[in-house]
Amino acid sequence: WRCGRKASVQGQALYYFGGPVPQAKVSYKIYRQRFIPWYCWWSFWGESRDSKTEVDSGAIVAGEDGRFTIEFTPEAELGRDANIPYSFIVEAEARDAGGRTITDSKTYRAADKAYLFKVDMPAGFATPQEVYDVAVRLMNLNDVQVQGRGSFALYRLSPEAGDDGIYGG
Repeated sequence: WRCGRKASVQGQALYYFGGPVPQAKVSYKIYRQRFIPWYCWWSFWGESRDSKTEVDSGAIVAGEDGRFTIEFTPEAELGRDANIPYSFIVEAEARDAGGRTITDSKTYRAADKAYLFKVDMPAGFATPQEVYDVAVRLMNLNDVQVQGRGSFALYRLSPEAGDDGIYGG
C-alpha cells in the first residue's frame, strides 16, 4: 500500500465449519501504528512503538457468498512522522444469523516510499583504527529483500574540540 492512495481489503465471512455466511453484517475498525523494522531498533529510541490510533471504522453487508470489500485511504501522521512507514491493522467482526460473532484481523503496511535500506555493520560500532564491511540491502515494506539500484555517501564525522567521543557517559 502507499499512503494517500486508495486501498481495499477483501474478506469473507465464513461459519466455523467453512460455509459462507450470506449477507453477514460486518463491522470493521482500522488502526494506524508506526512500523519500525527490527533492524531499525535505534530509530525511535525511547518512544512507544505499540500505540495505535483508530483511523477508520464502519459497517457493511456481505454478499450472498459471504464476501465483502472494505475501502479506505491510508494516510500518514502529520508532522515529523509523516515520512515513516506504518502498519494498518484491519479488524473485522461479522455476526451470523444465530448471533454468533466471527472475528479476524490482518495487518498491512503503507508508506510514502515502497522501499527501505537495511544497513548491517556486523562488528557493531566502528573505530578509526579498523576496517569494516558494511552490507546494504534494499528491503520492501514486508521485510523482503528486493533487487534494485541505489547510491549512498559515507562521511567521516569529526568531534568538536573537547568532545571525548563517549556517548551517555
